Amino acid sequence: MRSLLAVLLLACSLFANAEPRAVATNGASIITLYDEPCVVKAVTNLPHRATWDENGKRFEGCFDAAYGVVAAYFDDGSVVLVPIQGFVEVKAL
Repeated sequence: MRSLLAVLLLACSLFANAEPRAVATNGASIITLYDEPCVVKAVTNLPHRATWDENGKRFEGCFDAAYGVVAAYFDDGSVVLVPIQGFVEVKAL
């Protein structure tokens, strides 16, 4: 029984999609924070995934938060610092 439960949990985790956790907007710019690992391989010190959408373009990035500030690095070389208060939590439906 336990092994069946373990297999089911593993199968569910393989098909799980990352959901956004917080969003900040400024005009046409939207920064979205996720609780999944960063996908930019060149970054090793920012553990979580972020995306930056602006004017129809999407940039992948990584972020971490400390001292009330979210620091993010994006694959176009941009570095962004945003106060945590600038983000709104994304609520599941």
